[in-house]
Amino acid sequence: MNHAVCIIPAAGLGTRMAEVCATAGVPCKELLPVAGAPAILHALALAAAGGATAIAVVLRPGKEAVRQVIDDHAAVVAPGCEIVYRWQAEPGGEGRAILQCRDMLDGAAAFGVLYPDNCYRPPQDGDQRSP
Repeated sequence: MNHAVCIIPAAGLGTRMAEVCATAGVPCKELLPVAGAPAILHALALAAAGGATAIAVVLRPGKEAVRQVIDDHAAVVAPGCEIVYRWQAEPGGEGRAILQCRDMLDGAAAFGVLYPDNCYRPPQDGDQRSP
């Protein structure tokens, strides 16, 4: 198989961001607005722009709102990407999140991990930064 997989761990408790989320009126950090859109959508768009053909989003019970936002916008922000959800009963760190997706990595040409609470701006045309 010649596919590229991106794993987005999003099952954490987000305790360090709890006050910010409460102030913003959102249930979790993945839904915090960044430049007019929830952070999770920026992660999906970046995965698609980076060549992912499949994106695995690892969630836990209580984060159904994240799945709903993705389902509502994935066709626009990550066109052509297969979105797969994996559910953890409880948060267990990034290693466990990646293990939840190990079957998707068989035969993958490449894989990456993106964190929805780290937003990146890819270089634009004419940008002098190194890619």
